[in-house]
Amino acid sequence: DLVLPEDANAIRQAWADVVSVGQTRIHRLRIRRPDGAIRYLQASMILVRDVDGAPTRVVGTVLDLTDQVEAEAERQRIDAQMQQAKELEALGVLAGGIAHDFNNLLVGILGNASLAMLDTGTPAAVQESLAEIERAAQRAADLTRQLLAYAGKGRYKIERADVSHTIENMAALLNGAISRTAVLDLELARGLPSIDVDLGQFRQVMVTLVTNSSDALGATPGSIRVTTGRQLIDEAFLAQCTPGTVAQPGPFVSVEVRDTGSGMDARTLQHMFEPFFSTKFTGRGLGLAAVMGIMRSHRGAIHVQSDVGVGTTVTVFFPARDDEAVSPSSRAVSFD
Repeated sequence: DLVLPEDANAIRQAWADVVSVGQTRIHRLRIRRPDGAIRYLQASMILVRDVDGAPTRVVGTVLDLTDQVEAEAERQRIDAQMQQAKELEALGVLAGGIAHDFNNLLVGILGNASLAMLDTGTPAAVQESLAEIERAAQRAADLTRQLLAYAGKGRYKIERADVSHTIENMAALLNGAISRTAVLDLELARGLPSIDVDLGQFRQVMVTLVTNSSDALGATPGSIRVTTGRQLIDEAFLAQCTPGTVAQPGPFVSVEVRDTGSGMDARTLQHMFEPFFSTKFTGRGLGLAAVMGIMRSHRGAIHVQSDVGVGTTVTVFFPARDDEAVSPSSRAVSFD
């Protein structure tokens, strides 16, 4: 009765084998203990006969493999995280190198286009073409800034900031970034510790996360909830965060963006922060890659939880200032 239904056939076959062959072994058997815990067992059985050769009893041993199984699963998880972190680091180095070289080329393009536009003798049609060149180059410059953010090599102006107050001031911007069928709810805690952050990069993180949540909703009505809070994070929690996290255990200010959208499968979760990976038909897919770079540069962390058909929750953690006390809880205030 303790054996999991999926393993019931294995134990039935083992009993049949021990009677016909004389011995058998079950290499992996799962049981559920009365307290609900799952244990992994290895069982061996031998048939004992009397002097006339008639079966009399079965002698068996059971070895608890749970610790070994869990240790192996943890090792595989850590190996996979390390491999993914190495891949992301290599992509970051590549992206940073490309962005720097591309920026140097753009300086020449923008400079010459601007000088040509200053020539009053240039025909109007040529002026318009030069203006289009300048606009395209500016868009390319925006792309390189995102690449540099992903590589952690962007230019930052660090300021002391109140997360809840900053998001409250962004309410109009965030509402403008979502679809008409989406509803944005802000639950912003008061009295949070300040953080040291580049406000421009922080705004980019918020707009990207809220926009992605809106995209996940599509044309279906749904909600996007932004919640701020505080949390003391240990190494065990950091191990569950996105690979490549450089944060250290301690007090953090959190910003959670939760949507009721389509959710993500395991493959999408694994690749969502890679440059140019996108589930959308159009778009460069650089937004979340830049978010990861920004969070790494701020010594922060990202935690993602998603279920297909249920929704996605992305939480970013910024280190709280050391000179401000962190209490275990905070009060949330909602803004419409």
